[in-house]
Amino acid sequence: MRTPPDSPRDPASLRISFLGGEFTVEWSVEGGAEPVKLPNGTTKEALAYLAMQKNLRRLSLGTLSEDLGVSDKTVESGISRNKNDLPILQTPFGWKISPDQVDVLHFERLAYEALEAARNKRHEAAQTRADEALSLWRVDLPDFSGCLATTQARFSTLRAELLDMLRKLERGQRSLLHNVPPRDPHELIGRDSAVKDIRNWLRPYPHSSKDVVLIDGVGGVGKTALAKSIAYSYVDEGTSEDFAAIVWISGKMTELTVEIRSLPPRLRTIDDLYRAIAMTLRRTDIMEKGPEERAAIITDVLSDHDNRVLLIVDNLETVEDTAVLSFIEHPPVPTKVLATSRHRLESGTFRRLSGLRGEAAQELVRAHAAALDVDLSDDEVEALARETDGVPLAIFFTLGQLAIGYPLSEALDRLRSANGDYAEFAFHESVERLSDANHANERELLYATSLFVDGASAEALGWVAGLSDAPRDVARTRALRNLNAMSLLNYKDGRFNMLSLTRDFVRGDLGRDIALKNRVTQRWLSWHRDLADRAFTVDLDSGVLELLRQEHSNVIGAIDHAHTRDKQLFHKFVTSMAFFWLTEGLWDEFEHYVSSAKLAAPNIAERLRLSNRLLWLSVLRMDLDMANVHKSESELLLRRSDVPYERMRLSDFSGQLALALGDAEEATRWLSQGLAEAISLSDRRGVFATQKYLGEVSCMIGDLDAARRQYEQAAANLGGPGEAEWVRGQAHLAHLQGLIAEGASDPDTALAAYEDCLAFLATHRDVRLATRAKEGRARSLKAFGKAAEARDVYADVARDFELLGMWDECNSARSLAEEGMAR
Repeated sequence: MRTPPDSPRDPASLRISFLGGEFTVEWSVEGGAEPVKLPNGTTKEALAYLAMQKNLRRLSLGTLSEDLGVSDKTVESGISRNKNDLPILQTPFGWKISPDQVDVLHFERLAYEALEAARNKRHEAAQTRADEALSLWRVDLPDFSGCLATTQARFSTLRAELLDMLRKLERGQRSLLHNVPPRDPHELIGRDSAVKDIRNWLRPYPHSSKDVVLIDGVGGVGKTALAKSIAYSYVDEGTSEDFAAIVWISGKMTELTVEIRSLPPRLRTIDDLYRAIAMTLRRTDIMEKGPEERAAIITDVLSDHDNRVLLIVDNLETVEDTAVLSFIEHPPVPTKVLATSRHRLESGTFRRLSGLRGEAAQELVRAHAAALDVDLSDDEVEALARETDGVPLAIFFTLGQLAIGYPLSEALDRLRSANGDYAEFAFHESVERLSDANHANERELLYATSLFVDGASAEALGWVAGLSDAPRDVARTRALRNLNAMSLLNYKDGRFNMLSLTRDFVRGDLGRDIALKNRVTQRWLSWHRDLADRAFTVDLDSGVLELLRQEHSNVIGAIDHAHTRDKQLFHKFVTSMAFFWLTEGLWDEFEHYVSSAKLAAPNIAERLRLSNRLLWLSVLRMDLDMANVHKSESELLLRRSDVPYERMRLSDFSGQLALALGDAEEATRWLSQGLAEAISLSDRRGVFATQKYLGEVSCMIGDLDAARRQYEQAAANLGGPGEAEWVRGQAHLAHLQGLIAEGASDPDTALAAYEDCLAFLATHRDVRLATRAKEGRARSLKAFGKAAEARDVYADVARDFELLGMWDECNSARSLAEEGMAR
């Protein structure tokens, strides 16, 4: 590699060359002819500036002098005095460099070709081009100012890049030293972001100040595969600014294929670690030294900033030697440590791995199935990816079972078994650590988390684990932190959760402790029962509504548990949750659980209550045939058990059914009967509801005066027992106000009323009322001549109906949207 001399020769000696289509200036005392002496600095700058012109374009005297910041006379006299010695041509249009009188200098072109070759790993070509380019650079460029300064900086920077590239190539000509185990036969899938993050963290200072990076996660999630892939990404690149050597050492004691196989331990003591470093770096002499000298030499070798080492420690959780752990947590600078573990260190930067998701998991299933010659349908691929949580080892284990003849269902049963090989390999060691009395809190919290199908907050887990009182908050926090560090729990967005495979193992393993299982399960049911009970008062606290939405999947899990074990508790759950399901648009859940509760109802009165609720759902769905079926059943049950409140509700729902059928007379009869019953029961909400729907009947027949009176009467009964505000009641009043305004051809008032209705429902949802308000808003916009906005609202309504499974209404709304689009 050629570099400029330490003491540049006289920069006044100048030779100019250009590079084919690109060109530069070379300042040199060497050449085939005697160097030209240029006493005038302006003459040198003029000559340099002409040589640096793209495509050797001509420059007039005026342009040249203006750019150089000197007079025309100075430039002209300087060039004229030396014109016989200068490679300059004077033309009618100005001056330019003559290619016939200069060397052909390829510096810039060669430099860019060298850098491009290096980027494409054509190291030999890069070396050759760089040497050729630098051979043309014999002394430093003189310092220019003004118009030449930028060009001068460009060439200086380019030369510096070439020198840096050559240093890297010089190191790269030695193959990167490593002892990384053989590559995995299958390509790493779905971990691109993890590779990118970790490689960024492993960059040298000042790009990254992180010394220790830990990949953690449950057994079999792919920690070792990720570490190996990162290692080979460096190996494939050769040495670079990143690392000159990679030392791999593993504490892994078992591996799982179709069964568990023991492995000889490689990392137990600090000498095991030193030996791996010495052997990889070809420094066998290190191990011949005494303990203190050996440690000093290792530290010295790993402190070489020109030959940085990456130390990869696999399965760190099996290491108990404190000297090893201390060395790994505090490696000599600039050495970097990449470790994999199921348990976290006290310090370092962590990258938690979880199972692959969606397409990535299915891609891995297909790739490994093809390698094992296992034929799977698309449905089986999807099922296997889902049931394994996308955990690579679980996928490999299950496919291995299929390859030796097990059917998919049995292979998945073996995977999920708490006594099976996969559970033994992935979870047993971690859970076994919790068996002593000092980890009682961890066991309670771990089993509690296994019951929450959608994760839970620390507060919820603490309550279910019996750690909810203030003195135990610290113990709860410490235990949850330990479980997260052991990769048995994951923490994200304020919630703790676990993989379904972990859940299956924990329920099977810790579930053997019957006392623990029963007390945690009872507290878990009580926690959800309390939450469901609060659904009765959702109008008072929108926060409860939000909590119910967040915890709905967990509530469903508790209801399903109660359904098979405690019928009385199941009925209480359904009673509490029914109205929430109805207003949130969770109509499938409503129908399923209310129907199940009705079949197992303990008495006629309870069956009547549930039959009435199914009638209500059918009316909201506009499934009028089914509504009549439920209405007939309720009438029959009412004759067998006359419950005044349910008689009032039957009248109310029958009136709404008649209204939906367009039968104003029948609707008025039923609603008037329901109003009288509500008054006799002093039920303000019953009075409110029947008056509101009577107002709708009056709007339907065009009696707006009656509708306004019914609006006022309904408003007088807005509220309920002990309530200062009833948000959904206000939404219903706003909806009726919109209908009245529409009937009076007052689209301005109607639009405002419907928007008020939707604003009330923003926190206290009622999906069916919201769709009706949106329809009214669309009609009002259309009346204003705002067809485009009306079209968008109808399209939104169509989507709402689609989610509710109301296909006729969905198609009708779509037609109105398309009609607006056509206009």
